[in-house]
Amino acid sequence: MGCNTQNVKLGACFVKYDGVDLGLTKGGVEVEVSTETYPVTVDQYGETTVNEIIQKREVKVSVPLAETTLENLIRIMPGATLTDTGTKNVWTIDEATPQNTTDYTVTIDGTAYTMTSGGAADEDEILAALADEINLSGQAPVEAVHTLGASLVLTAKVSGVAIDVSVSGGTLAAVETTPEVVGVKRVDVSDAVNTDLLAIAKELILHPKALPFTDKSEDFIVPLAATAGALSFSYKHNEERTFPVEFMGYIDCSQNPAILFKFGDSDA
Repeated sequence: MGCNTQNVKLGACFVKYDGVDLGLTKGGVEVEVSTETYPVTVDQYGETTVNEIIQKREVKVSVPLAETTLENLIRIMPGATLTDTGTKNVWTIDEATPQNTTDYTVTIDGTAYTMTSGGAADEDEILAALADEINLSGQAPVEAVHTLGASLVLTAKVSGVAIDVSVSGGTLAAVETTPEVVGVKRVDVSDAVNTDLLAIAKELILHPKALPFTDKSEDFIVPLAATAGALSFSYKHNEERTFPVEFMGYIDCSQNPAILFKFGDSDA
């Protein structure tokens, strides 16, 4: 019997919801796919099952969040609003003279994100590729946004935190356009009665930590996932405080056939 021990997988994963990394976890992320069937019987064969038909399938993802930030609370609690008097650090990056087959690098808080321009490089190609490198990592402390014909804008995910940005390659230049301002924050949570969870559902991605961010071959993807916002946590001197969050997956009818979840590279 043939076998391949490299197919035995271990390890933690990164959790990205609506394009934002939810940070560290504690206790392991768990995926549960359940399927219910209806056993078909007929009089002539008594209670013996002559056929079986799938009636229901569900996917649930349990994520014990260890980074108990107010920003995470907003993402996992429908009906919550954030009051923040601080300001997020913003950087703007441009390339005045695009160069062919050149390495361009943006370094954010000591981590480098690099792309290599093609044979007919233009500014949009360079900035868009850098934005993808930063966002696909899931670990950058910024959200990178580039629109056609515009600059690459890096906005800190958390207000009041200074982001160190440097660039290299060609005439790539970075300018701090908005300095950080430390403020005060508060999250207000309503009862959220009558909230339509499908209407606020977003894409949930689990990416194995052992793989580079560009390798999406083992990603677990729920195109439409939402959480009702149930929380349970305790304050103990000898235990990390976590937010156990349960995401429910919903059918994505915009795809044909309709999809509940995917496993592997979504670009395939």
